Amino acid sequence: AFSEALAGLNPKPKGKGFVARCPAHDDTAPSLNIDEMDGKVGLYCHAGCDTRDVVSAMGLSMTDLFEPGSSIIANRKSVKIKKDVR
Repeated sequence: AFSEALAGLNPKPKGKGFVARCPAHDDTAPSLNIDEMDGKVGLYCHAGCDTRDVVSAMGLSMTDLFEPGSSIIANRKSVKIKKDVR
């Protein structure tokens, strides 16, 4: 669910994460940072949207950001969730 919702934002790789237009407000320029920290997804809107509002606008719940063993893999053409195979 998360990877599909994230791909729907058309994120662009930036640093170790991504940047995208925030779905929680009328965003004209990418203001949403999407990062991975310790295997968990971090979302931060520079316009000040609450993370719960961003997650809700993506059609997800907060627990979708904390799936154990998931990590975000950046690919110039797509965003995927990869399960650890340890």
